[in-house]
Amino acid sequence: TALSRRADRAVLGNYEWVRRDVNSVVFPTSGLILSAQGGAGLADDADGSQGPFARLYLQAVWYQPLGSGWFAQLRGEAAQV
Repeated sequence: TALSRRADRAVLGNYEWVRRDVNSVVFPTSGLILSAQGGAGLADDADGSQGPFARLYLQAVWYQPLGSGWFAQLRGEAAQV
């Protein structure tokens, strides 16, 4: 607002792992992609409160050809902070 300004900050380190078992990296029509991300950090807000936090994100994508140029894609995701 015009009367006050506040700054909340966080520092976060991340790691990502990806496994691709698909027929094409650019345009996959068959196969599976698995991805996992994790991170940990420290948050600090303008009120003086601070504390650690962590995050986890998982994703799986499955491709299946259906014939005649059609294919199916099924994706599942889960995350937690």
